[in-house]
Amino acid sequence: MEDYFNNFNEEALPSVIESIMKRRLSGKHEDTDDELIDELQLQPLDNVNDQDFESDFEDAYETDEEIDDLYNAREIVVKKMTSNDPYVNMDDRKWDDMIKEATEHGYLNDTRSVRQY
Repeated sequence: MEDYFNNFNEEALPSVIESIMKRRLSGKHEDTDDELIDELQLQPLDNVNDQDFESDFEDAYETDEEIDDLYNAREIVVKKMTSNDPYVNMDDRKWDDMIKEATEHGYLNDTRSVRQY
């Protein structure tokens, strides 16, 4: 482990993982090993291309499933913000207008029965 953490020797990583798995199967040091695995996942690696990193990141962390390519997230968010979807960027004014329209058309006859939380 020291070789991997101190010298950034990636070749030592398989033996580290193997040791962790053996200890896990024996039921010893589970809490410590969980912390160690978390730390290993967070270690930056210099020689990793973006495709590998993105794939590993998506496997390790649950992210917004709607965004497949995190490198273009800004473009996707801007596109959503400028879309014609009436529910995008819902604020109090939009909500009030929507409720007013629904009431006028008879979809909401008695709004007093709706509880405020």
